[in-house]
Amino acid sequence: VPGPAVPLDESLAAGADPDALDTVTNEWPLSAAAGACQSAVVAALLKAGAKVNPPGCKFPPLLSAIGALEYKKRQGKAVAVEAEVVVIAKSLLAAGAKPNVSCFGISPLSLAEDMKCKPLIEVLKAALPAPLPKKGKK
Repeated sequence: VPGPAVPLDESLAAGADPDALDTVTNEWPLSAAAGACQSAVVAALLKAGAKVNPPGCKFPPLLSAIGALEYKKRQGKAVAVEAEVVVIAKSLLAAGAKPNVSCFGISPLSLAEDMKCKPLIEVLKAALPAPLPKKGKK
């Protein structure tokens, strides 16, 4: 029988790896927290040094958060989590998440635009790298 759960902050302070894969789901903690729309957990994991662009991650944390919002929108429950996802997106981007990450041809911005989520679109567009100037013909 497993013992009582240790609060996340205590576990991280005791040296738990913020990037340890879940042994059951094989999911990164940051992706799981972002996908569950848990901004406080995302913040704690980032503070502990979790990677925002985990290597080999099938579904990066930024895409997990926005995908969760899209799922909630289809259920008619997006209003409850939209502000949380915007906070998560800002936190992940500030920590170095790639704003133009793509998975199966889907990007955070394309999902936000499909949902017509103006606050998220603004956050993502502001984080995109500026286009390179076009070189003139010589």
